[in-house]
Amino acid sequence: MDTTRFPTWDNYFEKLLEEPKESWIIQGHQAHIPAYSWDIDPSSLCSRILSVREQLSREFANDLQVVSDMGGQTLQWYWERVKNMDKSSSLSSLKGSRDYFLFLEINVDDPQSDHKPSPLRRGNFDLLILLATEEAIHRVLNRWELKKSTGELRGSEFVCHGFLENFYQDKQHLFHGPVTYGKTDDILEELLSSSLSFKNIPENGGENGNDGTSSSVIDPTQIAELILREREQVALEWKEIASEAPQYHMKIQKLRLDRMMMGNKGQAEETRESSSGGGGIFE
Repeated sequence: MDTTRFPTWDNYFEKLLEEPKESWIIQGHQAHIPAYSWDIDPSSLCSRILSVREQLSREFANDLQVVSDMGGQTLQWYWERVKNMDKSSSLSSLKGSRDYFLFLEINVDDPQSDHKPSPLRRGNFDLLILLATEEAIHRVLNRWELKKSTGELRGSEFVCHGFLENFYQDKQHLFHGPVTYGKTDDILEELLSSSLSFKNIPENGGENGNDGTSSSVIDPTQIAELILREREQVALEWKEIASEAPQYHMKIQKLRLDRMMMGNKGQAEETRESSSGGGGIFE
């Protein structure tokens, strides 16, 4: 969407409702194909778009709750795979995508199904996980960066901040553009698979001319747990926003109804004028 022309999401619908009704005539180049007209009603288009938007918001609200609840399951799933891995298998055998079978069991083409999700729900769910994970990484890094600016970032947090920052920079391209399904799991697996390490850092961050050093541990598992806990909060915040989407639609729906009433009123006045005109048999 052109954000210059439509600075906010509701500007698009406001402009759409200002457009008049149109009727297009579709003609074929062959004589045996008859021409037909296609009526375009902006008010009807607006209603249909809002209906789809509300369906997506309800699905997002439900799926974000699932994202919030699955943090501990992600760690449990990973450690179970490590435990069950054959001794002859390499660590790379843990790489791969997990399918979310809840959505695979839903047939969107079944007219008898009580639950009719949007056709792209499986992909939307995976996208929500990816975006929520990236937002969680941003928040963890920003929190550490704030403590670093005030001189409060020391010890293991200091070295973990540098480790996660480098890890995210190396994997940043995986959060944008076309990616394979389940890429979030692969990113978290790689983080969890990273080895425990130690790093020498200046005491007190090297401030006050102190040349002493201390050894701090970099625990990728602890970093992953921080990200997953933060992702739970991100998902709950986004769920609240998604749940409120229908309320924001009320303004557009009211505007749409007002335009429809104005149109009906104009048509009624034209009808009265034409019926009161000359040419009757009693004149």
